[in-house]
Amino acid sequence: MIRVRITERYRKSERRVPERIRIKARDALSGLLENPQRPGLNFERLSGWDDTYSIRVTREYRILLMRESDEEGEVLAAIDIGTHRVYRR
Repeated sequence: MIRVRITERYRKSERRVPERIRIKARDALSGLLENPQRPGLNFERLSGWDDTYSIRVTREYRILLMRESDEEGEVLAAIDIGTHRVYRR
């Protein structure tokens, strides 16, 4: 079972996107929890990034997630949301 932790960095990024994108982002995160292989999410590991993944919110917007561990096991930390600019390091 996948768990997702929302980081403060993600919350700050989320405040900068339009409300309609925030709603779609919440749907995308819910979909990830239900079924990471859900068509349209495009849940994938980013090439060249250490333990970092992305999911699609819309054609333009993505959520970046980083694989972490805590006392309960593996968790994906939502670290950023935005247009393809989120891929810049």
